[in-house]
Amino acid sequence: IISLWFPANRFGFMTAMAETFGMLGSIFGSVLLAVSVHHYGWRSCILFAAGLSALIAVLIWTIVRDRPENVTLITSRSTDSWLADTKYLICSKLSWMNGIYSGLLFAIISVFISLWAVPFFQSVYGFSLVQSTLMCNMTFIGVAIGSPLAGWLDGHYCCRRILIVSGPLLAACCLSLICFDSSGLNIVSLACLMGGMGFFISVYILNFVIGNQTARPGMRGANIGFVNMCSVGTAPILGPLLGWIIDLSSKHVTTVAEHAHLMLVGYEESFSILIAGLLLAAWIGCYLPKKYK
Repeated sequence: IISLWFPANRFGFMTAMAETFGMLGSIFGSVLLAVSVHHYGWRSCILFAAGLSALIAVLIWTIVRDRPENVTLITSRSTDSWLADTKYLICSKLSWMNGIYSGLLFAIISVFISLWAVPFFQSVYGFSLVQSTLMCNMTFIGVAIGSPLAGWLDGHYCCRRILIVSGPLLAACCLSLICFDSSGLNIVSLACLMGGMGFFISVYILNFVIGNQTARPGMRGANIGFVNMCSVGTAPILGPLLGWIIDLSSKHVTTVAEHAHLMLVGYEESFSILIAGLLLAAWIGCYLPKKYK
């Protein structure tokens, strides 16, 4: 919809704004849901969410139009042409590089934040559940701020290569300090690092811009969808792998002190995979398309 209704140089910014509202929903929605469930019960909250979703569907049907009147969509007219386009997408080296880059950066959210950050902060830093959750929200805030900025910079300046290479490198530095310097960080420094990590990984929004710009005629939506598939596809691979490493480190423990030490070692070893993934993403970024005038 953005690619049809807005100029090409606004695609990154508008896509980033959509991502920003998604992150804000994650931040405020979780808090509002927790309070509402406490006061009204989960069943009433689910029914309210269903009603709200139905209202949004009606508004979309009423307001959103498929395309401007002066735009003609190029669509696949036969199964053979659709299969040829899909084969081209799957066999495209650029599509895979673009998707893998996005997946390695988004793993910070889908794997680290969603699965292991809360128990990590509770075990290593001694935070409560609420404190750990608020610390994770700092990453969402960083993404919410960084996404529109990255989209705007890409739309107005020729600095894409700088953004997509420096972003994962700086995010890797933040995650390294969080994991390996737990004794030297106070809560303010940790919050800044979590927010900074989200800010730097927000350059994954540019992968959708690249997917939009490099798509064949009639394959723009599929190309963007492929990037999104790769973004979430790292979670079912890296999530269990990190969990297996953490569980392996805590086996055959005899004392509480030994358990705490081995858990820290397990977290450090498992999160090293995410750090290596960010470094790999920075290397892949050197081969993604530049932004030209």
